[in-house]
Amino acid sequence: MQQTDEQRELLASLRELVERVLGDRHESLCGAGFSSETWQTLGGELGLLAASLPEAMGGMAAGQEADAILMEAFGKHLVSQPYLSSVVMAAALLDVSDDAGSQHLAAAAQGEAILVPALADSPSDTQFACVETVATITDNEVLLQGSKVLVRDAPLADRFIVLARQDGAADCPHVLLILDADVPGISREDFGTIDAATGSHLRFDQVRLDRSAIVVRGSEALERAALATDSAIVAVCAEAIGVMQAMLEQTVEYAKQRVQFGQPIAGFQVLQHRMVDMSVAIEQAESITRLARGKLLTPDRAKAASAAMALVAKACRGVAQDAVQIHGAVGIADETPISRYFRRALAIEKQFGGKAYHLKRYMQSADTF
Repeated sequence: MQQTDEQRELLASLRELVERVLGDRHESLCGAGFSSETWQTLGGELGLLAASLPEAMGGMAAGQEADAILMEAFGKHLVSQPYLSSVVMAAALLDVSDDAGSQHLAAAAQGEAILVPALADSPSDTQFACVETVATITDNEVLLQGSKVLVRDAPLADRFIVLARQDGAADCPHVLLILDADVPGISREDFGTIDAATGSHLRFDQVRLDRSAIVVRGSEALERAALATDSAIVAVCAEAIGVMQAMLEQTVEYAKQRVQFGQPIAGFQVLQHRMVDMSVAIEQAESITRLARGKLLTPDRAKAASAAMALVAKACRGVAQDAVQIHGAVGIADETPISRYFRRALAIEKQFGGKAYHLKRYMQSADTF
């Protein structure tokens, strides 16, 4: 997609500001858990969380390019923030032209509320059969019953966006609901992840909601869930690029300082080749992620997202393993930053289905893009 000079200047300014804000906080944020103070700064004080949203909602209308800039910066500084859930996915699930939807998104973009999608019933966060989560809709209310597993960021949520199966609906039975996280009948089993994030298994036990909780029903609900997931996949690929770039920079710097046999190991040809391979893998990941980002609003969206994720997942593992091996034993020590990046890289490799799933989804289509 061609960008005007004004758009390029806007994105450059956004990148510079995000880098300055996160760079100043790097030591306290790198590999740590969620920081509400940083979330408020990015949203309420600086308005950066709204960069991708329409100007009518206080945003910059920078779309997926803004998402990519923010996610890459979060990866570079290893910042654990619910931007993927609360902005990237929520913006695809809610209708920005609807008053209720725009109010929810505006609150999220201002850092005043955290929206967390709970879409899949099974451990696979790309399958939406919703056989376990059922919504019974009457003239007066919605009754929600079922469970969701491995919901990332759920302990932070102010509101959940839930995909359920409408009881009694034969065709296109899906329904999207938005509900407060503290509604009676919701229980959570919280857990931490290897990359310092948090998640929960959710249980909905006869949760009673007003009909205003319905966001959308039918095939549109399923399509929004698919778009939100593909948008998140491409955004995670951008984050992975930031993670890998930081790992490469740290590895090169370490190789210049580490001395063996009377010289820095950066002078060893075999290690030079390894670091060049890391750089090439990152460039390939950048190129395919850029391609996928440009196809998010086209019929090739799913295939492009899977192609990007399959390659990026492979690159994440390769770059992470090479970085730790060049560091040696110190590369797996908890106090060493590279070990924290390593854990996030491995988590990304498995996120949203992992390499094997996305290779299969890509190969299921015979044509190419």
